[in-house]
Amino acid sequence: FRKALKDEGELSQTDLKNAKHYLTLSLMDLAARLHGAGDIEQAAEQLAKAAEVGEGFPD
Repeated sequence: FRKALKDEGELSQTDLKNAKHYLTLSLMDLAARLHGAGDIEQAAEQLAKAAEVGEGFPD
């Protein structure tokens, strides 16, 4: 996902939207796992990253 976002100039708008969406979901999943393991600070950081990448996604 990060490579796709890095090369975003070469992506179609649909591919860019999909890459950002799946990166957002991955970051949210990581945050949930970190929270479950008791690492609240890292979970919050991952949620902040997800919010930044996934701006405009309702998830």
